[in-house]
Order: sequence, then C-alpha cells, then structure tokens
Amino acid sequence: MTQLYDFLALVSKPAAAKTV
Repeated sequence: MTQLYDFLALVSKPAAAKTV
C-alpha cells in the first residue's frame, strides 16, 4: 500500500503544477 501512496504523491505534484 505504501508504494501506491508514494506513486500518487509523485503523480499529484506534477498534475497540480499543470493545473495551475
């Protein structure tokens, strides 16, 4: 489960940056 959250965290950062 930890890997999943790590993956989401890495993907969320670029995604949020693109949104802004």
